Amino acid sequence: MAADTPRCQRCLLPTTIPCVSLDGAGTCSVCNDPAEQQFGQLRQAAQAQMAELFSRTRRDGAGPYDVLALVSGGGDSAYLLERLVHEHHLRPLALFLVEAVGKVQAAQNARQIAKILGVDWMAFTIEADFTKRWVREGLPLALDRELGPHAGRDLFVHLRRALSCNLALRLAIPIVAEGIMAYQGPEQLVVQGADRRQFFCHTRKRRILRELLGEIFGTTLSGSLYDLDAAAEREDLPAVVFPHAISGYSRPAARQRLAQLGLPASQLRGYDTNADINPFVSCFSYAAHDCHVNIEPMARQVRRLGFLHAGRRKLERAEALDFLTELKDATLYFAARERQLPDELDAYAGRFPRLRELFGDDEVFLGRVRRKRQVRALAKIFGMILPQAEG
Repeated sequence: MAADTPRCQRCLLPTTIPCVSLDGAGTCSVCNDPAEQQFGQLRQAAQAQMAELFSRTRRDGAGPYDVLALVSGGGDSAYLLERLVHEHHLRPLALFLVEAVGKVQAAQNARQIAKILGVDWMAFTIEADFTKRWVREGLPLALDRELGPHAGRDLFVHLRRALSCNLALRLAIPIVAEGIMAYQGPEQLVVQGADRRQFFCHTRKRRILRELLGEIFGTTLSGSLYDLDAAAEREDLPAVVFPHAISGYSRPAARQRLAQLGLPASQLRGYDTNADINPFVSCFSYAAHDCHVNIEPMARQVRRLGFLHAGRRKLERAEALDFLTELKDATLYFAARERQLPDELDAYAGRFPRLRELFGDDEVFLGRVRRKRQVRALAKIFGMILPQAEG
């Protein structure tokens, strides 16, 4: 990030993001948003809503499953499934989405997680050519529509949400659960009743993404699992709930519990699509907005917690900005190199000392490097030219 970019004095948001402005004290419009300031109250209300929703589902559930839970093969969603079974006493169906850039180990993890917890699971393969076209044509359009730096991730999130909700509709499952945290920014923590149609169809982001799907694919997807027709007047739209964001989430506690079940952190770490696509889509975010694809979730952490989790450290705002600078340098370093790069610690430890320090374990650090080295390979997979970003 450019050193002279104006940014919020409280969180990390720069003014290069659409709709972000600073007041006279240097505080951004997001920090000043009443809804953001009331997040703690909204979270308490969501706890009661989730408890009532789960209780009603346990009492009235007619089908074999109470909830469709998205599992990625990583630790966060594995712990979500564990909580649904043992804490909330629900009957989940685990859904694993096979994506064009996913890893075989992730699917194996998802299968093992479901087996250990004694729940059914299903894998749905997203057609590779479809995903490639969606990203290749959709990402530039999404950035042009000023969806912001998170646009690259939004394309994947939109697909996952449409698929999971459509599958829940067809299987008569009343709830969809996702394992994202509060700082990752769900617009609402429990979406049910009349709010579902607003959430799926009328929020600015969802509306634009649905419009892009129609612009790119025409009517060929109408009525398919990729097209969530939330405008239809129907009462059976599933509720969507984010239990980690509502009840709180401790990764150390989650790792300890999963290890007790026979799922060590080393087996689950990094096995999700987001970990692989972040460096790739960040190249486009840097070019369009001079910030990391996840700058908004990072800013929420600083705003709501007072620090940013990075590796094994909690970074105050000033340290977090230094971390983001080196993260950008590392991403663009690999994006600019055509040749095969060495898979050795010594080649990167001196170049990116802060990242090595934050991740603590050298093998974890090298794993992060390996993902960043895939930037150019992903550009070839999607048939895209990486943009030039200053840095």
